[in-house]
Amino acid sequence: MKATFRRYRLLIIVVTFLVIVSLQENSERDSQSKETDEQLPYVMHALYPNSARVEYALAVQSVMNNDLKAARAHFEAALATGEKTNEDLFYYYAVTLVRMRAHPEEIDAAVKAWRFNFPYSDRSDPKTAAARPAAKSTVKNSGSSDGGPQRRDRSQTAVETATQCLD
Repeated sequence: MKATFRRYRLLIIVVTFLVIVSLQENSERDSQSKETDEQLPYVMHALYPNSARVEYALAVQSVMNNDLKAARAHFEAALATGEKTNEDLFYYYAVTLVRMRAHPEEIDAAVKAWRFNFPYSDRSDPKTAAARPAAKSTVKNSGSSDGGPQRRDRSQTAVETATQCLD
């Protein structure tokens, strides 16, 4: 044992040093990246004030801060740009309206716009998605009769993601 330690002593010292340095680097990077992630939508808004993607990012940031009024304003600003290809924008706007208990006609119009632009979406209705608790997760059998591997249904995963993001 002593002979092995002497033989690899330098290697052990170098590896230990590198592990300590890498742990320190990773811990510093995590705190910096969180601050950067929170500021990114605002910086992007200053650079690209009329971008639907930036407004959507600001809306998501507002939802994460539980500011549904600001989120609604950003969702509406993104929709006003004429964006038609971002399903999340339409879907989460409708979910946000449901969570805000907006007027039923506004909710119906948002759901109708989502369904019109994405008729083949496998997501569930935003009215029911906003009502589901985020903690419940449903697992659906993959179709094999032998009790084969379990997988999440894609629409359920999307609903859970939406409710977790919006809660």
